[in-house]
Amino acid sequence: MQQVFYALILGLALSFIRILTNGLWVGILLHSLIDFQPTIATGGSAATNWGSLLLIFLPLFVISLLWLWFADRLLLKKKGEAPLS
Repeated sequence: MQQVFYALILGLALSFIRILTNGLWVGILLHSLIDFQPTIATGGSAATNWGSLLLIFLPLFVISLLWLWFADRLLLKKKGEAPLS
């Protein structure tokens, strides 16, 4: 469950970076750095405390979600369409 939680949030964050930079290279670099962290390289899969996960990833989730919502609204305004909310 924890892996699903942080994979979702990292996916949103990488989407945020993709839109912000209008390129893939920064996201690719960050994803590769995450993949080469020691716990992944050694195969360690010990469960982490939910409190620390929420402390780290919840602000990232909120920022990424708000940015994607804001970017969607800007895109719809440029196209001349009315946003849903």
